[in-house]
Amino acid sequence: MQREAAAVLAGSGLKLNFKLRSDSVTGDSYDDLVLMSFHGRCLMDSFPPVMDERGPYAFAHTINGEVQPFAVVECDRVQKSVKKAMWGKDFKQGDALMGRALGRVVAHELYHILAKTDEHDHEGITKKALSGSALISDSMQFTPHDLEKLRAAHLATN
Repeated sequence: MQREAAAVLAGSGLKLNFKLRSDSVTGDSYDDLVLMSFHGRCLMDSFPPVMDERGPYAFAHTINGEVQPFAVVECDRVQKSVKKAMWGKDFKQGDALMGRALGRVVAHELYHILAKTDEHDHEGITKKALSGSALISDSMQFTPHDLEKLRAAHLATN
């Protein structure tokens, strides 16, 4: 998940530093801090899906129309969507595909938070709805337009 989120964000010039709640951060300070919580089971089971489940897979909190640096990822929804898209040998690499999917969901939410927008694009990782197939596809990136929004937002805050 961390590797995929970093790969998707690579063109933006932003660097990710993941910390777990259990990591000791006493005395540390951060210029740009985003908190994400993960709900449900964030691992892939090896059996096929039982039902179709569509997003939203995650959401960033907003207050009075302003996107806040807090997000929630619904792992169970991601897992169900990914399982529906898996076929044959995909189940042998289920954990890796789940990590890829979660990395893309995290990157999507980080876009909203860092670019301070709730807008979606018609293509790329910032589409309003991402299919399970898209979440586990070989490649998924930001559009050049979305990368520019991230860069501009990053420069404005630094």
